[in-house]
Amino acid sequence: GYTWFDGQKAYREPFNKITTEQQSFNNVYWIAVNDKYFMSTLLSPSEPAAARAIKKDDLFRTRIAGSDTAASIRLFTGPKNYSDLQKVGYELQRAVDFGSLGVIAAPLLSLLHFFYGLTGNFGLAIILLTILVKFVVYPLNSASYRQMKAMQDIAPEMKRIRETIKDKSLQQQEMMALYQKKGVNPMGGCLPMLIQMPVFIGLYWVLLLDIQLRHAPFVFWIHDLSAPEKLMIGGFGVPVMVLLFVVSMLIQQW
Repeated sequence: GYTWFDGQKAYREPFNKITTEQQSFNNVYWIAVNDKYFMSTLLSPSEPAAARAIKKDDLFRTRIAGSDTAASIRLFTGPKNYSDLQKVGYELQRAVDFGSLGVIAAPLLSLLHFFYGLTGNFGLAIILLTILVKFVVYPLNSASYRQMKAMQDIAPEMKRIRETIKDKSLQQQEMMALYQKKGVNPMGGCLPMLIQMPVFIGLYWVLLLDIQLRHAPFVFWIHDLSAPEKLMIGGFGVPVMVLLFVVSMLIQQW
């Protein structure tokens, strides 16, 4: 879609949301036509200018204004490589849409490239980054598991309270007293999981949008880390890594 930057914030408009032939924007520093990995951008280098997005059938174009008699315009066309865009300037890295979790995703992206510098393999870099993230959130996971185990331990007593006390208000009082006696927080199993969700969502966006994963090989049959993984057996694509993930999750839950 289109992305434009007003000096403070990057705005986005997907192609499929554009219903008019022309859309105007005031005071933008740049406007880009871009997809997941590439962008073509018109920049007003010195001061913000008016810009326009133009749709004609399946053709999408951009315009950016100069003065009445002259225009000074720069053009950037190329890959949405976050670190390269930072070096170019003009806040072009904002064209990479990490959403509201950019403050988490951007450092994770830097760490991913740091590990790639150590290993020379993006697959190994992803593994190392994942291990680091799991290590950082381990205290939250540990607290969550302890609370879930404690809830499991008092489950028989909770069942007895529900069966013997029919008054809902008194039932709640007895359960709260049981929680306090056993030192159990009923939200203790869920809250640590929710706290770490933004980290894993940020990691997801990093792996989804980093152009350097495009056509990057890992090992064996995995030749493109940006594409779905399938091992071709007898004409059928078997998602081996997905199956291994399911097996590992079952073992962990056990």
